[in-house]
Formats: sequence, C-alpha cells, structure tokens
Amino acid sequence: MTQVRDLIAFLESDEGSLGEALVSNRVLLSADQSGTPHLEFDGFLTEGRGSSRQRVSAEITRDMLEPFSVHVGVVGPHLLQPAPQIRIIPGKLAGEPHLVDTRIETRVLSVLSTRGFDSNGLIQLYPGLDSVSIRAALKLERQLQRNERQLAA
Repeated sequence: MTQVRDLIAFLESDEGSLGEALVSNRVLLSADQSGTPHLEFDGFLTEGRGSSRQRVSAEITRDMLEPFSVHVGVVGPHLLQPAPQIRIIPGKLAGEPHLVDTRIETRVLSVLSTRGFDSNGLIQLYPGLDSVSIRAALKLERQLQRNERQLAA
C-alpha cells in the first residue's frame, strides 16, 4: 500500500487532477507478479518501483499484449485474453491458457480431444463447462500447434 500511496502522490504532484480522475473511475490500478503497482491514467501507464517512476503510453503496453504475426501462418494469441472464455494469468497455472474461472488448461482439453473425447464427453468429465468454451479452447490449441509446425519447418 505504501508503494500505491507513493505512486498516487507522484501522479497528483505531476498531473494535479488525479483526485478528480479517481472519483470518476478513470484510473486503473493493477500490480504485476512482483507486486509492483501500476496506475493507468489519462492514456499513460505509470509504474512505481522504489523511488523511481516511469510513465509509458498505455497504448504501447496494450500493443505488446495484442495478437501478433511474426511469420506467414504464425499468429500469436492475445497474451491475457485469447478468447472471451480463456485467460492467461502469469501467476496462475504457470501462465498456461485456461478457461475463465477454472483451473482447466486448454492443453488438457486438446489432449483429451485427441484421445476421443468430443464436446459432450468433455462436458461429462467437467460438468461446469459449455460447448462454446470447449470450442474456444480447442481453436486456440490448434492455432498454437500450427504455429509450432510452421516455425519448425
């Protein structure tokens, strides 16, 4: 909390209008895996690390997370939310893609699918799942497998 307070004080002294932005919900507070706080405000992401402060455009940060293509046929997923039903969270399941609000990795569903489980079989195995989530997981895994084949060739 001390780091968050310091970061808010830094932005308030630099921007002068942070208090108004806080009240109107235009500020997003997040923390990375190491616990370093980040405040997104007025199109900039400010990171507080000890006594140093760094401001970068929030757009630059978002671009690093967006889907990308580095080679024909190789498409990288969004690095936090590859699909509405899928998340990648660095501190959860070692950063493996998984279905939202579960610990079910997309890779597990893919392996089970190759072993003969269809959507109904997967739903019986994991009763909380739905066919839309299963399709999204299998689609992501197919793209990742295509990426590996393309890069290996």
